[in-house]
Amino acid sequence: MYYHLGGEILVEYESKDYLYVQDRDAMAMVRLSSASNTYTDPTYTLDLSDVGGYSDGLCEKVNEYFLEGRPDSDNLDEVRKRIYFKLLYALENNIPGLDGCKSEYISGYAKVKNIVCDGNSIQITLKGLTNPLEPNYVGEGFTENAQEDDNYRLTPRQACYDYYVTQRWGKYTAGCEGEFERKYEDAIENDLTACGDIGSTSLDKALDALEYAQDGMNALGDGTVDTNFPRKENVCMRLEPSLSYIKIPLNKAKRGGGVRVKKILMHDKGIESGDAATYGQEYRYELEDGRSSGVASNEPQEMREENPLVEFMPKKDQSWINRLIVGKDKEQSEGPIGESLLPSATVSHSGVVVENIHTGKTGTGYTVHEFFTCKEYPYDKLYDYQVLDGDERKFDFATNRPRERCFVYRVTG
Repeated sequence: MYYHLGGEILVEYESKDYLYVQDRDAMAMVRLSSASNTYTDPTYTLDLSDVGGYSDGLCEKVNEYFLEGRPDSDNLDEVRKRIYFKLLYALENNIPGLDGCKSEYISGYAKVKNIVCDGNSIQITLKGLTNPLEPNYVGEGFTENAQEDDNYRLTPRQACYDYYVTQRWGKYTAGCEGEFERKYEDAIENDLTACGDIGSTSLDKALDALEYAQDGMNALGDGTVDTNFPRKENVCMRLEPSLSYIKIPLNKAKRGGGVRVKKILMHDKGIESGDAATYGQEYRYELEDGRSSGVASNEPQEMREENPLVEFMPKKDQSWINRLIVGKDKEQSEGPIGESLLPSATVSHSGVVVENIHTGKTGTGYTVHEFFTCKEYPYDKLYDYQVLDGDERKFDFATNRPRERCFVYRVTG
């Protein structure tokens, strides 16, 4: 930019970054470099190149987030920090891929058993606890040969097996066509002429059509699959590490949210030769320890899976909390409540350091500007419960303790 006296203003921009989403650590979906794909206590090694490589403090951050200070019990605080996984499985003995129905992404939440760091990578082992609530049966409700599963584990491979036998079994070997569809397809095609013209005004033909439809519904409703399910060791044998991901907290900032001013320089040519001067200010968006001061109010919907506001949300006084949290169970146990009411994704800063570009002996030092952000006043997880005596109590699922400040979403009903 130029002004009328011949001076020039130069503005340098940089990408915004943020370390927090409201009051929670920014998180990322990190792909795997390898995995021990077992039903009991599987271990996954993270490919840290996705987050800039191994850095000091990352392992400690992950370990603190999932394990430190957590009792080995099933109280609300312990189960809240389940880890989110999204793994690409081959449903049988095939190569995992993104085409066809023979591979599938399995996503959900599981408990962390152990975290090991060797200075170059991070290995995360999940708990393979047996479901203590009741016996588990494979195929119950839609097969004549429901089998009790004595080795049920709360791990991703178990989730893959459950998905296979309930959603894909029968379709896998039939060109992605279901058992019932294949069984009745030819009969429907051959008997369509017997049902008459559905659009006809003839009462006899209309009655024939209704009778045929009723027979078809009865046949499908009473039908069961009379066969044995595949053995667990033959299902979900492989996963593709490079296309599989685990969600972890970060110890460094994420970029996003637009641009911000980095420097403003003003150049004055002066009236006489030798009078030219350049002066201006530099803006650093950081905290006292050098970390980014950026705070995001939310993250875009396209990155919902790695949004720290989206996490496992335990339900109060629920006995099924130890169940494998995948599929419909995941949808019913995933927060935040009132997600559509949260603000759009923007980035603000809790601290800005302003310093002159001249830092010599006559420099004036720097000025620190501090601001309140949604890190100090988060508004996504405070809920009021109206008790019978008329009192209200506020409860924060994230910390398992009452809160005294932030906006309120009232849950009634």
